[in-house]
Amino acid sequence: MQGSSVTEVQFIQCRQNGILCLNGKIEAKGMHGVAGLGSRLREARREAGLSADWMVRFLNGYLVSAGMKPVGIQTYYSWERIGTPRERPGKSYPHPLIYKLVLIPLGVTGYWLFNGDMGGKIVKYRKDLPQLEKINYGIEQKSGVTLPDRLRIEFNRVEPLLSNGQKRGLLELLKAIR
Repeated sequence: MQGSSVTEVQFIQCRQNGILCLNGKIEAKGMHGVAGLGSRLREARREAGLSADWMVRFLNGYLVSAGMKPVGIQTYYSWERIGTPRERPGKSYPHPLIYKLVLIPLGVTGYWLFNGDMGGKIVKYRKDLPQLEKINYGIEQKSGVTLPDRLRIEFNRVEPLLSNGQKRGLLELLKAIR
């Protein structure tokens, strides 16, 4: 690797370990919030003041009642390592039900858990979602993404309804605004 910078070498070494990296680091904190799903899961749990043991007992209450196999503390800790340098290759990921369940005590949105805040575009806390007391959990995640401004919303509503002539007229109107 003659002529490679230290950054390039770090990136290549990190890729060879099977971990997606940027400049030798797992998506550095501050780039898009906390790096990796596991790091965000751990951060949310700690912010909520909950222990990993409490989370396991909470999850197992649902899993066992649904006839599913309970999870152990080491399994939970492995989930908190997903997307971090400490993730172990070959480990299984949580059942899809787990992702929905962890959002309840943690108070975060699913979009944030999976993606981070994406530079402020994703709402982290469920309490910050609009009309939380009336929200249906099934559509909650759709509301997790920051909504565009009212003009864009209205344009997206009417755009499919416009005839070709109306589209040309609107385009001319917009071009005329200077």
